[in-house]
Amino acid sequence: MGKLKLPKIPDLFKKSKKVEGRIKVLKVVYYRDCPIYLMVTDGQIFQYFAIIKKSLFFGYNVITPRKGKTSLTEHETNIAAALILTGATTTVDLQLGAKENKSTKDIIKTFEKGRKGFDKKRKKSVN
Repeated sequence: MGKLKLPKIPDLFKKSKKVEGRIKVLKVVYYRDCPIYLMVTDGQIFQYFAIIKKSLFFGYNVITPRKGKTSLTEHETNIAAALILTGATTTVDLQLGAKENKSTKDIIKTFEKGRKGFDKKRKKSVN
């Protein structure tokens, strides 16, 4: 038997572009013994990864700058990060079976009511 010759595999890294600065890790926190990674992509897509009971959970919000601006201010970035962290901690609580208190239930009702109104307006504008 002769030697087996493998075909030459192209080096994919030579052809790929280097893209820097698109994803930024804002913070890594532990909540109820679950690691949560808060990140921002392109300065507008705020996301989290949470590892809960050996499963990966993901969520994101797209927050764009005000009209006429090209980027979010530091204050707006902090608010967006706090918002996505709230979503991550809520996900952890729900997956671990935490009970909701009355004020949390009221906040969720208010949010859902506003979201449903937004969805109705969006459907009308699309049609």
